[in-house]
Amino acid sequence: MKRRILSLLLASMLVMVFFLTGCNGSDYKNAVSLYESGQYEEAIAAFEALGDYKDSADRIVACQLGMAADLLSSGDIKAAAEKYTEVFNANSSEEAAEGLV
Repeated sequence: MKRRILSLLLASMLVMVFFLTGCNGSDYKNAVSLYESGQYEEAIAAFEALGDYKDSADRIVACQLGMAADLLSSGDIKAAAEKYTEVFNANSSEEAAEGLV
């Protein structure tokens, strides 16, 4: 009886671990796909939902830079400069706060 309960408990835990890690993996792939297709705002939301999973924070910065590059490509130099400045300021202050600068 104890062996059966222990087996069921172990199986339940393995299923939970599979579902918890499997969701992040597929959600991450979806976020990367959104980024690669230039859907930066949607990708940012997807990466933010992943929290600290893999390199999600770095991918958010890449999305923001992609948005700035799109603005520059479209000829909106002022908006591109503002976006680049926003991204730089947000990330350089985080590094300074962590003592990395």
